[in-house]
Amino acid sequence: MVIARGLLNNSFVGIKTNTMLSVKSTLAINGISSGITGIALLAFTQPIAGLFGLSATRVFTATGIFLVLFSIYVLYAALQKEIKPQQVRFITGLDMLWVVLSIMVTIGTWASISLLGSLVILAVAAWVGLMAYLQTARPTV
Repeated sequence: MVIARGLLNNSFVGIKTNTMLSVKSTLAINGISSGITGIALLAFTQPIAGLFGLSATRVFTATGIFLVLFSIYVLYAALQKEIKPQQVRFITGLDMLWVVLSIMVTIGTWASISLLGSLVILAVAAWVGLMAYLQTARPTV
């Protein structure tokens, strides 16, 4: 609760900003949300595949593993005393790649997955795009 409150009032890890979240806060939110999503994909693979109208679960398992590993790296970067711009650029590049690939997957699988599945992919892509934007808006703070 304290961490969430700190994230919301722009004071995570003692850094304050006037109009938007600090990079540390954005990275922390990115890492936490990625980790939660990854764990959910691993824990509820079959039901999530069902929401997408699919019976195959490998893609959800692989995505879950990637997201857990990604979240560990992002949280590591967020918890450093000094943010390294090259880490922020790398994380942001992966986020932007996620957005592009999500759009391509949505177009490529439009007829084979459920409408809900397509909307979930696009909603997650929008969230990831927001993280990328916020990370580049203040790359070294």
